[in-house]
Amino acid sequence: MKHHLLALLLLVSSSIYAATGTVEGVRMPIWVEQDGVMSALAPGMRLHTTDAVTTGEGGRLLLRLDDGALVRLGENAQLALDDLKSSKGMDSGHIAVSVKKGSFRLKTGGLKKLVNVTAGSLAASGSSMDICGRASDERDAIALMAKGRANVEHDSASHATLTRARTFVDALNGGSLNAVNKVNPKDYASWIAQTDLQSGKGVVTRKGHWKVDLGAFQQRAEAESVRQSVDKEGYAVTLFPANIQDKTYWRPQVLHFKTQHDAVVAAEQLRSIFDTLSITTQSK
Repeated sequence: MKHHLLALLLLVSSSIYAATGTVEGVRMPIWVEQDGVMSALAPGMRLHTTDAVTTGEGGRLLLRLDDGALVRLGENAQLALDDLKSSKGMDSGHIAVSVKKGSFRLKTGGLKKLVNVTAGSLAASGSSMDICGRASDERDAIALMAKGRANVEHDSASHATLTRARTFVDALNGGSLNAVNKVNPKDYASWIAQTDLQSGKGVVTRKGHWKVDLGAFQQRAEAESVRQSVDKEGYAVTLFPANIQDKTYWRPQVLHFKTQHDAVVAAEQLRSIFDTLSITTQSK
Protein backbone atom coordinates (compact mmCIF):
# COMPACT_ATOMS: atom_id res chain seq x y z
CA MET A 1 0.00 0.00 0.00
CA LYS A 2 2.79 2.42 0.91
CA HIS A 3 4.53 1.67 -2.39
CA HIS A 4 1.34 2.37 -4.34
CA LEU A 5 0.86 5.67 -2.46
CA LEU A 6 4.47 6.69 -3.08
CA ALA A 7 4.11 5.90 -6.77
CA LEU A 8 0.95 8.03 -6.95
CA LEU A 9 2.64 10.96 -5.24
CA LEU A 10 5.60 10.74 -7.60
CA LEU A 11 3.26 10.67 -10.59
CA VAL A 12 1.38 13.76 -9.41
CA SER A 13 4.53 15.70 -8.52
CA SER A 14 6.13 14.90 -11.87
CA SER A 15 3.06 16.05 -13.84
CA ILE A 16 2.70 19.43 -12.10
CA TYR A 17 5.43 22.05 -12.23
CA ALA A 18 5.95 25.69 -11.32
CA ALA A 19 4.78 27.81 -14.22
CA THR A 20 6.09 31.18 -15.33
CA GLY A 21 4.79 34.02 -17.43
CA THR A 22 6.17 36.41 -20.03
CA VAL A 23 5.42 40.12 -20.02
CA GLU A 24 3.79 40.83 -23.40
CA GLY A 25 3.15 44.53 -22.97
CA VAL A 26 3.25 47.40 -20.47
CA ARG A 27 2.58 51.05 -20.05
CA MET A 28 5.12 52.74 -17.83
CA PRO A 29 5.71 53.52 -15.03
CA ILE A 30 5.73 49.93 -13.81
CA TRP A 31 7.97 47.98 -11.44
CA VAL A 32 8.57 44.36 -10.46
CA GLU A 33 9.94 43.04 -7.18
CA GLN A 34 11.94 39.83 -7.56
CA ASP A 35 13.85 38.30 -4.66
CA GLY A 36 13.52 41.55 -2.73
CA VAL A 37 14.93 43.72 -5.54
CA MET A 38 12.71 46.36 -7.19
CA SER A 39 13.31 47.36 -10.81
CA ALA A 40 11.44 48.70 -13.82
CA LEU A 41 9.48 46.05 -15.74
CA ALA A 42 9.80 45.61 -19.52
CA PRO A 43 8.22 43.33 -22.15
CA GLY A 44 9.98 40.00 -22.54
CA MET A 45 10.79 39.71 -18.84
CA ARG A 46 9.85 36.45 -17.14
CA LEU A 47 7.77 36.48 -13.96
CA HIS A 48 7.50 33.67 -11.42
CA THR A 49 5.62 32.71 -8.28
CA THR A 50 6.31 35.20 -5.42
CA ASP A 51 7.05 38.07 -7.85
CA ALA A 52 5.07 41.27 -7.29
CA VAL A 53 4.17 43.99 -9.81
CA THR A 54 3.32 47.63 -9.07
CA THR A 55 1.98 50.11 -11.60
CA GLY A 56 2.06 53.90 -11.34
CA GLU A 57 -0.19 56.60 -12.80
CA GLY A 58 -1.27 55.40 -16.25
CA GLY A 59 0.64 52.11 -15.86
CA ARG A 60 -0.59 48.83 -17.33
CA LEU A 61 0.52 45.18 -17.49
CA LEU A 62 -0.28 42.37 -19.92
CA LEU A 63 1.20 39.08 -18.70
CA ARG A 64 0.87 35.83 -20.64
CA LEU A 65 1.41 32.69 -18.59
CA ASP A 66 3.16 29.76 -20.25
CA ASP A 67 -0.16 27.95 -20.65
CA GLY A 68 -1.77 30.90 -22.43
CA ALA A 69 -3.75 32.42 -19.56
CA LEU A 70 -3.72 36.24 -19.54
CA VAL A 71 -3.33 38.55 -16.55
CA ARG A 72 -3.98 42.28 -16.98
CA LEU A 73 -3.36 45.03 -14.44
CA GLY A 74 -4.50 48.66 -14.42
CA GLU A 75 -2.90 51.83 -13.11
CA ASN A 76 -1.87 52.48 -9.50
CA ALA A 77 -2.20 48.78 -8.76
CA GLN A 78 -0.35 46.09 -6.83
CA LEU A 79 -0.34 42.46 -7.95
CA ALA A 80 1.26 39.47 -6.21
CA LEU A 81 1.74 36.17 -8.03
CA ASP A 82 1.00 33.79 -5.17
CA ASP A 83 1.03 30.47 -7.00
CA LEU A 84 1.46 29.45 -10.65
CA LYS A 85 1.37 25.75 -11.49
CA SER A 86 0.65 23.89 -14.73
CA SER A 87 0.40 20.30 -15.86
CA LYS A 88 2.84 19.05 -18.45
CA GLY A 89 0.09 19.29 -21.06
CA MET A 90 -0.56 22.91 -20.01
CA ASP A 91 -4.32 22.19 -19.86
CA SER A 92 -4.68 22.14 -16.07
CA GLY A 93 -3.07 23.54 -12.96
CA HIS A 94 -3.50 26.38 -10.47
CA ILE A 95 -3.36 30.17 -10.64
CA ALA A 96 -3.45 32.23 -7.45
CA VAL A 97 -2.98 36.00 -7.47
CA SER A 98 -3.62 38.80 -4.99
CA VAL A 99 -4.54 42.36 -5.92
CA LYS A 100 -3.96 44.69 -2.99
CA LYS A 101 -5.22 47.71 -4.90
CA GLY A 102 -6.20 48.68 -8.42
CA SER A 103 -7.98 46.94 -11.31
CA PHE A 104 -7.22 43.51 -12.77
CA ARG A 105 -8.48 40.98 -15.29
CA LEU A 106 -7.62 37.28 -15.45
CA LYS A 107 -8.68 35.14 -18.39
CA THR A 108 -7.88 31.43 -18.58
CA GLY A 109 -9.67 30.75 -21.87
CA GLY A 110 -10.55 27.08 -22.32
CA LEU A 111 -7.88 25.89 -19.89
CA LYS A 112 -9.04 23.78 -16.95
CA LYS A 113 -7.36 25.95 -14.36
CA LEU A 114 -8.20 26.25 -10.69
CA VAL A 115 -8.24 29.97 -10.02
CA ASN A 116 -8.00 31.87 -6.73
CA VAL A 117 -8.08 35.66 -6.86
CA THR A 118 -8.00 37.98 -3.87
CA ALA A 119 -9.05 41.59 -4.43
CA GLY A 120 -8.94 43.53 -1.20
CA SER A 121 -11.63 42.10 1.10
CA LEU A 122 -12.96 39.68 -1.56
CA ALA A 123 -11.69 36.24 -2.52
CA ALA A 124 -12.95 34.44 -5.63
CA SER A 125 -12.41 30.83 -6.61
CA GLY A 126 -13.45 28.75 -9.60
CA SER A 127 -12.09 27.30 -12.82
CA SER A 128 -11.78 28.34 -16.46
CA MET A 129 -12.81 31.92 -15.73
CA ASP A 130 -12.75 35.35 -17.31
CA ILE A 131 -12.84 37.47 -14.18
CA CYS A 132 -12.03 41.05 -13.37
CA GLY A 133 -12.30 43.35 -10.40
CA ARG A 134 -10.94 46.21 -8.41
CA ALA A 135 -9.63 46.79 -4.89
CA SER A 136 -9.67 50.28 -3.38
CA ASP A 137 -9.95 52.05 -0.04
CA GLU A 138 -13.63 52.74 -0.70
CA ARG A 139 -14.93 49.60 -2.43
CA ASP A 140 -13.88 46.15 -3.61
CA ALA A 141 -15.59 44.40 -6.51
CA ILE A 142 -15.32 41.20 -8.55
CA ALA A 143 -17.12 40.51 -11.84
CA LEU A 144 -17.57 37.46 -14.03
CA MET A 145 -17.12 38.72 -17.60
CA ALA A 146 -18.01 35.53 -19.49
CA LYS A 147 -19.96 32.34 -18.85
CA GLY A 148 -18.58 30.39 -15.91
CA ARG A 149 -18.83 30.12 -12.16
CA ALA A 150 -17.06 32.00 -9.39
CA ASN A 151 -17.54 31.60 -5.67
CA VAL A 152 -16.85 34.89 -3.88
CA GLU A 153 -16.24 35.22 -0.16
CA HIS A 154 -15.97 38.41 1.87
CA ASP A 155 -13.78 39.00 4.93
CA SER A 156 -16.98 38.96 7.01
CA ALA A 157 -17.52 35.32 5.92
CA SER A 158 -20.55 36.27 3.80
CA HIS A 159 -20.43 34.81 0.30
CA ALA A 160 -22.08 34.81 -3.12
CA THR A 161 -21.87 32.81 -6.32
CA LEU A 162 -21.56 34.31 -9.79
CA THR A 163 -22.94 32.02 -12.50
CA ARG A 164 -23.90 34.42 -15.27
CA ALA A 165 -21.72 36.50 -17.57
CA ARG A 166 -21.43 40.21 -16.76
CA THR A 167 -22.53 39.92 -13.15
CA PHE A 168 -20.67 41.23 -10.11
CA VAL A 169 -20.60 41.54 -6.34
CA ASP A 170 -19.04 44.31 -4.31
CA ALA A 171 -18.52 45.49 -0.75
CA LEU A 172 -17.91 48.94 0.68
CA ASN A 173 -14.96 49.36 3.02
CA GLY A 174 -16.09 48.21 6.44
CA GLY A 175 -19.37 46.88 5.06
CA SER A 176 -20.72 43.47 4.14
CA LEU A 177 -21.05 41.77 0.76
CA ASN A 178 -23.79 43.23 -1.43
CA ALA A 179 -26.18 41.18 -3.55
CA VAL A 180 -25.22 39.98 -7.04
CA ASN A 181 -25.90 42.61 -9.71
CA LYS A 182 -25.67 42.87 -13.50
CA VAL A 183 -22.88 44.86 -15.10
CA ASN A 184 -24.51 47.49 -17.31
CA PRO A 185 -23.00 48.18 -20.77
CA LYS A 186 -21.38 51.47 -19.73
CA ASP A 187 -19.71 49.94 -16.68
CA TYR A 188 -18.67 46.89 -18.73
CA ALA A 189 -16.76 49.12 -21.17
CA SER A 190 -15.21 51.00 -18.24
CA TRP A 191 -14.05 47.77 -16.54
CA ILE A 192 -12.42 46.58 -19.78
CA ALA A 193 -10.71 49.93 -20.37
CA GLN A 194 -9.24 50.02 -16.86
CA THR A 195 -6.86 47.14 -17.69
CA ASP A 196 -6.51 47.46 -21.47
CA LEU A 197 -3.12 48.64 -22.77
CA GLN A 198 -4.82 51.27 -25.00
CA SER A 199 -2.50 51.84 -27.96
CA GLY A 200 -1.27 55.38 -28.38
CA LYS A 201 -0.88 56.09 -24.68
CA GLY A 202 2.70 54.91 -24.19
CA VAL A 203 2.36 51.18 -24.92
CA VAL A 204 5.54 49.09 -25.01
CA THR A 205 5.39 45.60 -26.56
CA ARG A 206 7.86 42.83 -27.26
CA LYS A 207 7.95 43.69 -30.98
CA GLY A 208 7.61 47.47 -30.87
CA HIS A 209 9.88 49.41 -33.27
CA TRP A 210 10.04 52.85 -31.64
CA LYS A 211 12.31 54.03 -28.85
CA VAL A 212 12.97 57.01 -26.61
CA ASP A 213 16.59 58.17 -26.55
CA LEU A 214 17.82 59.86 -23.36
CA GLY A 215 20.99 61.46 -24.73
CA ALA A 216 24.62 60.53 -25.43
CA PHE A 217 27.34 60.33 -22.77
CA GLN A 218 31.08 59.85 -23.18
CA GLN A 219 31.41 58.36 -19.71
CA ARG A 220 29.65 55.06 -19.28
CA ALA A 221 29.32 55.77 -15.56
CA GLU A 222 27.30 58.90 -16.33
CA ALA A 223 25.03 56.97 -18.70
CA GLU A 224 24.60 54.25 -16.08
CA SER A 225 23.63 56.89 -13.52
CA VAL A 226 20.91 58.11 -15.91
CA ARG A 227 19.75 54.54 -16.47
CA GLN A 228 19.41 53.92 -12.75
CA SER A 229 17.58 57.20 -12.15
CA VAL A 230 15.07 56.53 -14.93
CA ASP A 231 14.69 52.89 -13.83
CA LYS A 232 13.68 54.05 -10.34
CA GLU A 233 10.87 56.04 -11.97
CA GLY A 234 9.49 52.83 -13.51
CA TYR A 235 10.93 53.09 -17.05
CA ALA A 236 13.16 50.21 -18.15
CA VAL A 237 16.33 51.52 -19.83
CA THR A 238 19.02 49.76 -21.88
CA LEU A 239 22.52 51.19 -22.56
CA PHE A 240 23.97 51.07 -26.09
CA PRO A 241 27.42 52.14 -27.34
CA ALA A 242 27.41 54.55 -30.26
CA ASN A 243 30.24 55.83 -32.47
CA ILE A 244 29.98 59.60 -32.89
CA GLN A 245 32.84 61.36 -34.76
CA ASP A 246 35.17 58.45 -34.02
CA LYS A 247 34.39 58.56 -30.32
CA THR A 248 32.42 56.07 -28.27
CA TYR A 249 29.37 57.40 -26.52
CA TRP A 250 26.77 55.63 -24.40
CA ARG A 251 23.08 56.07 -25.12
CA PRO A 252 20.42 55.15 -22.52
CA GLN A 253 17.20 54.17 -24.36
CA VAL A 254 13.69 52.99 -23.55
CA LEU A 255 12.85 50.43 -26.24
CA HIS A 256 9.99 48.75 -28.10
CA PHE A 257 7.20 51.32 -28.15
CA LYS A 258 4.34 50.03 -30.26
CA THR A 259 3.86 53.19 -32.35
CA GLN A 260 5.49 56.57 -32.82
CA HIS A 261 2.69 58.18 -30.83
CA ASP A 262 3.32 55.76 -27.94
CA ALA A 263 6.97 56.84 -27.91
CA VAL A 264 6.02 60.54 -28.05
CA VAL A 265 3.67 60.15 -25.08
CA ALA A 266 6.37 58.43 -23.01
CA ALA A 267 8.96 61.04 -24.03
CA GLU A 268 6.70 63.80 -22.72
CA GLN A 269 6.25 61.91 -19.46
CA LEU A 270 10.02 61.58 -19.07
CA ARG A 271 10.65 65.24 -19.92
CA SER A 272 8.33 66.23 -17.09
CA ILE A 273 10.55 64.25 -14.68
CA PHE A 274 14.02 64.78 -16.20
CA ASP A 275 14.04 68.28 -17.68
CA THR A 276 17.84 68.35 -18.05
CA LEU A 277 18.06 65.33 -20.38
CA SER A 278 18.03 65.58 -24.18
CA ILE A 279 15.06 63.29 -24.87
CA THR A 280 14.06 62.33 -28.43
CA THR A 281 12.02 59.62 -30.17
CA GLN A 282 13.48 57.40 -32.89
CA SER A 283 12.45 54.49 -35.08
CA LYS A 284 14.34 51.29 -34.32
